[in-house]
Amino acid sequence: GDIVICDSAGWSGDGIYVIRTSESLFVKRVVLTPAGYQVISDNALYPPYACKTEDAEMVGRVRCAVVRKV
Repeated sequence: GDIVICDSAGWSGDGIYVIRTSESLFVKRVVLTPAGYQVISDNALYPPYACKTEDAEMVGRVRCAVVRKV
C-alpha cells in the first residue's frame, strides 16, 4: 500500500532499491558485498538474505516513499 518514487539509473551504491528478480519486484535495503548483494527488509518478519548480482536487477534507487499508516 506504500508508494515509492525511484530513479531508473540502476545501481549507485548501498541504499534502498526497487529490485527485480525472476519472482517479483521488491523494495529493499541493498548492500553490495564481495559475494553479491545482501538484501535487507525493514520488516523484521523477513530475514536478510544473500543474492548473486546476476540473479537480481536493480531497477532504481528509491528517492522518496509515502508510507501508509495502518
